[in-house]
Amino acid sequence: MNRLSWLVASQSFLFTAYAITLNGLAGPGNATILERQAMMCRLIPVVGIATTGLIYTGLVAAWRATAWLRREFHARVPDPARRGLPPIHAPSAVIALGQVAPRVLPLVFLVVWLYLLVAGFR
Repeated sequence: MNRLSWLVASQSFLFTAYAITLNGLAGPGNATILERQAMMCRLIPVVGIATTGLIYTGLVAAWRATAWLRREFHARVPDPARRGLPPIHAPSAVIALGQVAPRVLPLVFLVVWLYLLVAGFR
């Protein structure tokens, strides 16, 4: 859950910076400032792509660690109910629904940043 919060926080910061930079390009300015603002409009999407990729990597690592822990538990305790233990996780359908946002949201951000990056070079 923390990794998803990192993703949303970083992306909101970057989208705000991008919007402020675009707003600055709309007004009059000297050539040096306009050139730097244009550079930022190309650089911010690259940073957005990099942060999305890094945080998504952390999300994948967390899913793999959780799956590994579940496998280890089931290998050591094949029938937890027989020992009077509660299940250690929700049913598969509930887990799948809970994984939709962390699996799809980074891809949405990635597509948006790629679009903005490509559109900025036109």
